[in-house]
Amino acid sequence: MAEPRPHNHPEPSAVVLAMLRAFLRTAAARARSRAPRPAQDDDVLLDAPDDRLAPALVAAAHGEHGPAARLLAGTRDDSEWDHRDRYATRLAAFARFRSEWLDTWRATAPDDPDALLVAARLAVHRHWDSPARTELLRQVIPSVVAAAETAGPADPVPWRTALDAARGAGAEHAEFER
Repeated sequence: MAEPRPHNHPEPSAVVLAMLRAFLRTAAARARSRAPRPAQDDDVLLDAPDDRLAPALVAAAHGEHGPAARLLAGTRDDSEWDHRDRYATRLAAFARFRSEWLDTWRATAPDDPDALLVAARLAVHRHWDSPARTELLRQVIPSVVAAAETAGPADPVPWRTALDAARGAGAEHAEFER
């Protein structure tokens, strides 16, 4: 059953098309950049995916989770926490409208800390704007904390998601301490 979308969110297909257009513009801009010339307004993209994230998002659009799995595993192995946080956020945002690739990833590797991280971030994002946010986030906190524990103590990124979930759920100070 499809979950209802809030009125302030665009159609999923519009979001996917906008993201794919951004990827194509980025690739075209790179190809044109080989010859020096001044930038035009049409070539400027704010928050464009980087060379590592773009292929993972394009693969996800095709239902493939492998590039995202390798990307996040690499950031975890290399302790690239800022990149890991940003990539997990962007992948979760994409999965909000196109989650087939994430569903396959989780079915294939149910204990994968990276799949659990994206799924936890997705759950928090989906519930954040709901009028029932407090109750919904209270329900997902155990799975978000499990994702953080699976990633291990060295990885702070899932714990940021757990803190976001606790904050949105209106958790008491003792809950934050735990």
